[in-house]
Amino acid sequence: AAQARAELVATREAPSGVLRMSTTVGFARHVEPALGELLTSHPALRLRVLVDDASIDLINARVDLAIRFGSLADSNWAARRLGSLQWWLCASPAWVAKHAAPVLIDSLPSLQWLGFANDSGVLRLDMRGPNGDQRLMRLEPRISSNNQLSIQQMCAGGLGVAMLGSIDAHDDVATGRLVRLLPDWQQPALDIWAVTPQRDAQPAKVRLAIDALHRYLREQPGVLD
Repeated sequence: AAQARAELVATREAPSGVLRMSTTVGFARHVEPALGELLTSHPALRLRVLVDDASIDLINARVDLAIRFGSLADSNWAARRLGSLQWWLCASPAWVAKHAAPVLIDSLPSLQWLGFANDSGVLRLDMRGPNGDQRLMRLEPRISSNNQLSIQQMCAGGLGVAMLGSIDAHDDVATGRLVRLLPDWQQPALDIWAVTPQRDAQPAKVRLAIDALHRYLREQPGVLD
């Protein structure tokens, strides 16, 4: 009887079925390295990834787990913080070579900006300096996109400067494809969240996926714990 109970508990604890996950285009590349071992270890677990930078109705999409960034709206969903990323001001080496004048904090409004598209068409910056200085800016991007990855690609192509998430830009900066500008100035860090339906007991597939994502992100350069 004890063995039967133990087997029943093990069955309940083993992740199985379909895990429906929602994430942004930029974060989608992290799904395989974060969850690959979990999927390999549990053949009964299947994964469906919904990739979209726009907000989607998580309930209608029957999402079990969503990756979200920044401030969360009040909802009936539970959230666990996975870490945070910094915003890096970046440009391509070609752009830096072409613009001989040094980039200063007060010269930012005059630059050609690439920005994430929003309803207002305005890019808002809240820059914090090393001595506690602060600059609040409202900028109109020359090029805007609703896809953060495309902004990074255009930045690397020399079309302008952009605020890029450290988890996305780290490799390009490390290889010299991008250059950080004004590294002593920072915007407030952006939290990364795992958002799930509010439940008293989460299914094993959700709980173990969140744990795997947290472990993975803790090891990534450009992510703050």
